[in-house]
Amino acid sequence: MTARAVATGYIIKGLGTLPGGTISTAYAVNRTRQVVGTSQTIGVTGQLETHAFRWSQGTMRDLGNLGPLPAPGRAYSVATGINDAGKVVGEANRPDSAVHAFLWASGVMRDLGTLGGQQSGAAAINATGQVVGYSTLKAAPGKTPVTRAFLWQNGHMTDLGALGGGYSRAFGINDAGEIVGESRTADGRIQAFRWSNGHMTALPPLTGRSSAAAINNSGRIVGTRDKRATVWINGTAHLWGPAGEISSAQAVNPTGLVVGTTQLNGVSRALLWRLGVPSDLPAANGGPARGQAYGINAGADVAGVDFAVDHAALWLRQ
Repeated sequence: MTARAVATGYIIKGLGTLPGGTISTAYAVNRTRQVVGTSQTIGVTGQLETHAFRWSQGTMRDLGNLGPLPAPGRAYSVATGINDAGKVVGEANRPDSAVHAFLWASGVMRDLGTLGGQQSGAAAINATGQVVGYSTLKAAPGKTPVTRAFLWQNGHMTDLGALGGGYSRAFGINDAGEIVGESRTADGRIQAFRWSNGHMTALPPLTGRSSAAAINNSGRIVGTRDKRATVWINGTAHLWGPAGEISSAQAVNPTGLVVGTTQLNGVSRALLWRLGVPSDLPAANGGPARGQAYGINAGADVAGVDFAVDHAALWLRQ
């Protein structure tokens, strides 16, 4: 593993799990340090299940799933995004076991539906309540369903199209409604895209494999290209991932701080980039944390997972 400085000014806080669980992961954190993710827990039938959670001020709340228990041990949900108003998005199964995107607010989980297919999932929500993610389309008999990126707003889900190859999936949205994700091109490659004002555009360079995970209000985009963390600044791709390691950039905050993960020889570390320079997020003992970073808020607090305990983690900026 490449020698790097450990980021200063951070304290790592383990968020624990839902009752009976041993594993949890945090995916996003908002300005008030509310965190969302997924945790194992013991379901009402006594079997181990995976449930979405929202953590706030020391308490982890189980967000449940869409409707009554589908089948013993089959309840499933995961929370992937939260805005500063505390609205949460993700995916959960329904009584018929189909998995749909959800919007959770004020204690109520709302089914966002699909683009005609059987499955959908939400990835992110912005300040105005616009939601992005993926959904399958209605499949012809004997055919595999096509997956498309969607934008949900005002109760309506819109298909964002694709880059010529059918498949697309949205992962991030900023407050201006600019959306990023990945799509298959006409020649079969998976390519990062930016969608704005009804148009989907491939992010350069138009070679290799790439995917965009998030976009901030200044238009800075983060993701991966050919297995290295990548940041697009003013349309130009910059490889920020450490050479020789597999890495990904997962989130970017309003000031341009980026978080993500790098892996070498099976060891994963949570990273923070300042102006392209990576540093390891700290473990409880002050050394580099073995884990993954998925979300960062305006105050530079970071959400992820600490592999020392396999629990959701919040790196608090002091």
